[in-house]
Amino acid sequence: MTELVDLAEFNFKVAFTVEKIESQGHHVSALDPDYVEWAAYFFDTKTENPYNKVDVHKCTEEDFSEFYPISANHRHNLDNIKKRNNFYCLSKKDKFGNDVNMTLYGNYYSGIYRNL
Repeated sequence: MTELVDLAEFNFKVAFTVEKIESQGHHVSALDPDYVEWAAYFFDTKTENPYNKVDVHKCTEEDFSEFYPISANHRHNLDNIKKRNNFYCLSKKDKFGNDVNMTLYGNYYSGIYRNL
């Protein structure tokens, strides 16, 4: 039997950002909704539609408070990026208000798996 891993049990958190740096050195957001829609998906080979979209949202201070503390060496860089409000986090609830299923199982080579 395949081992199940529930990422929620590990308090799994992820935040992401993408930035474009102009040649003059000014930071410009690459998250402009006029050009890009960011999304995360669980891929589940046991379902009829294997792609299950997970909503993302701009990270809040509450989101950041749930992450493990960052090292002092990287605190300045994180604070600078946070000022630009470019971080996105996975939502804990789906569009209907239900908890997102954070369970993973299997592996790619078995052909039966669920990953993020």
